[in-house]
Amino acid sequence: MKHILILLISLTLYAESIKISLHQLANHVSESNHINIILDPKIDIESNFYFFSVLSPRISLNAFRIIISENGYLLSKLGNIYYLNKRPEKKFKFEYIKYNNIPYEKLEKLASFFNTELVNVGGSQIIVKYLDVDMFHNFKRYVSTLSEVKHVYLEGEIISVNEQQLEDIGIDFTSIASSINSIGSFDIGLFTNVNNNVAVQELISSRGINELGDVSFFINLLKESGAAHVVTRPNMMIMDNGTSVFKAGQEIRIVSSSTDSVRNSGEYSSKQYEMLDVGLTLDCSAKILNGHALLDFKFVISELIEYKPLLDVLVIGGHTFTSTFDIKDGEQIMLAGLTTSNDVTYNASVPYLSAVPLVGNLFNHDIDKVENISYIIYFKATIK
Repeated sequence: MKHILILLISLTLYAESIKISLHQLANHVSESNHINIILDPKIDIESNFYFFSVLSPRISLNAFRIIISENGYLLSKLGNIYYLNKRPEKKFKFEYIKYNNIPYEKLEKLASFFNTELVNVGGSQIIVKYLDVDMFHNFKRYVSTLSEVKHVYLEGEIISVNEQQLEDIGIDFTSIASSINSIGSFDIGLFTNVNNNVAVQELISSRGINELGDVSFFINLLKESGAAHVVTRPNMMIMDNGTSVFKAGQEIRIVSSSTDSVRNSGEYSSKQYEMLDVGLTLDCSAKILNGHALLDFKFVISELIEYKPLLDVLVIGGHTFTSTFDIKDGEQIMLAGLTTSNDVTYNASVPYLSAVPLVGNLFNHDIDKVENISYIIYFKATIK
């Protein structure tokens, strides 16, 4: 009984530090136990790290271990030496989080609120360090709700240009296309040789010198010449790290597979069909960072050259043009250089004589000619 009293007195002195219920501990100490607990004087009490020597191994420490664990302490044993110390801290974990347009100061405050620490911020993602998984997930969800996803809006035209008609009025389209730079300006001097198109001459003289290098002026110039026609006016919205596709053309039903079978009543044939897109396809992907947008364009023109369903003959011609632009909000984009060829038949005749009965065919004949058609894609970009 005396030894139990000594034990209770000793534990009472340190109960506040080691957070142990003396009543629960005393219930496991019987009168037959002989126990001494000695606190090593080398250990600093303030560090909450304790060293005990238990001289009697007969004492039950199951409840002791549970009580200590619930209060943030662990009890480990090496031989007859028991170590009582604070529960070791969890290891930090690191993870990436994507974000958009949240100032660093705001991210830092949010992280501290959720007991999470910012390690690195770069591009569109951050690296965070955390202990509590639940708090980290709350922080991640909150950041995702604040992230504003940027978009690129493209509004413009796809124009077909007949190079021969341009040459007829004194405009060399090849020189024009090669002079266009990435932000859509060009050398207006290339148009000074326009000789017999009054509308084009008036358009040039009506503009100030600062306007002549603008892409919109170039587009209007081609239209006024009569050699350019608007094929379509695409409007595209591309999310950051996203892709948008614009198609203009037609769908052709083609035979994808056919099966012939012979039965008692005769021969049977079955066919499966699929739809094939023919025309213009514009594919654009965007990456937005610090007010800039990196745009990757892929422009495809496909045309049906020959299709004979009965013979399963399908010939499709295609041309592909790719380009990359780094633009700012409000800048203009122009893509030029994609050319296709068409076989065209013209009728050449001698006026009046070709209309004379019987002999008119002598003064009337057809001319086969290859006509080059170039395409221009013009866009104005808006980043929001």
